Amino acid sequence: MSWRRLYAEGALSVVSAGEELVPASDYRALQHQRELQRLLGKKTLETEILRDALDLAQPKKTAVAVTLVGSGRHAMKTVADTLGVARSNLAVQVASAKVMRRRGRPPQPNAALLAEIKAIIAELPTYGYRRVHALLRRQREQTGAPAVNVKRVYRVMKVHGLLLQRHFGAGIERRHDGRIAVDRSDIRWCSDGFEIGCDNGERVRIVFTLDCCDREAISWVATTGGIDSSDIRDLMVESIERRFGL
Repeated sequence: MSWRRLYAEGALSVVSAGEELVPASDYRALQHQRELQRLLGKKTLETEILRDALDLAQPKKTAVAVTLVGSGRHAMKTVADTLGVARSNLAVQVASAKVMRRRGRPPQPNAALLAEIKAIIAELPTYGYRRVHALLRRQREQTGAPAVNVKRVYRVMKVHGLLLQRHFGAGIERRHDGRIAVDRSDIRWCSDGFEIGCDNGERVRIVFTLDCCDREAISWVATTGGIDSSDIRDLMVESIERRFGL
């Protein structure tokens, strides 16, 4: 048959090349020995991983696996297979642990900075963290001390409850319950404005001043354009001239 012929030709070519012939049984034994060595190395690696896991002595296998992978000594797949955890979950845990790891220099002590901030707001309690930072920067420039970051000032004031209360535009409505009318003229004036829609589509805007005693309209300004600061100044000057002269 053809395979017998090819087998014989191959054997003859090996003999002609001067190479040693290895029996098939010996070849299979070598292959078996190589497989045993591979399995032995794998088991040795798994034993080492388990020994490291016992040294960590953490309650959950996933936490142990994250720590082992984070150390960089073992591959993620090997750790997952040895400890019996899902590699996908382990990958997510390792990624989140890297994100949560703090980077940069460690935080500086805040006792001295807190004392400086308290000294400033003791005299100026209405100052926020930006003004406090400006004063701190000016003081440190004069003394030659290193500058402080505005974010650090904000963080220290926030931790110790030294920030001003934010105004969100909501809250109790402010009502004016005081007395507006007066007994004599030219003691208190008030002003107001309104607009009138005309038939041709234009609008007349009027601003006026009133005396809070007799409610007399002292002066007024009317225009079809917008009321600006110059109109208000002219209104005040004309009101003063009408009541008190030039």
